Amino acid sequence: MAKKQTFGDKVNKGSEADSYKHIKVVRTIRSEVTNALNFNEVMLAVRGDKNLDAAVKEFLNK
Repeated sequence: MAKKQTFGDKVNKGSEADSYKHIKVVRTIRSEVTNALNFNEVMLAVRGDKNLDAAVKEFLNK
């Protein structure tokens, strides 16, 4: 017998990866020697049920 599962069924399966939202946080730091701006990028994975603003503030306060 053939399977009755379609590609759409496979894609819509729930997984833990779907419950996260990814945020890119970019910080600027001024160099003391050359007075140039340096950029530091970090990708944050935040659970879907958590407030995004609160998660970023918590990360920046660390």
